[in-house]
Amino acid sequence: MKKLNVVDFNDEGANHLFRYGGTYLHGELEDEIGYDIFCFDRETDFTEGAHEVLIEGTGRVATFFLWKSPIENWGWRGLLVYNDDADFDYCNRQFKDRVDCL
Repeated sequence: MKKLNVVDFNDEGANHLFRYGGTYLHGELEDEIGYDIFCFDRETDFTEGAHEVLIEGTGRVATFFLWKSPIENWGWRGLLVYNDDADFDYCNRQFKDRVDCL
């Protein structure tokens, strides 16, 4: 399991190269960061799928649901949510259905 932190996209220290465009924070994690658009704190190599990560700043496990948009050339879609969040099942459904608009 990867250990990562997330950074508000608008934060001065955010490295936009560590962002997967079209992906968003959801639930409690979004509330903690204060914004839904995020970057990871370091380079990652995620592929399409559901990836468990340990958020270092909180010590909580989250899942990064990542999929390709069903619309050609629209890039990534995805959600990052804590595994024990009330919205986890919603995010998992979005992933399974490969929803384009989040």
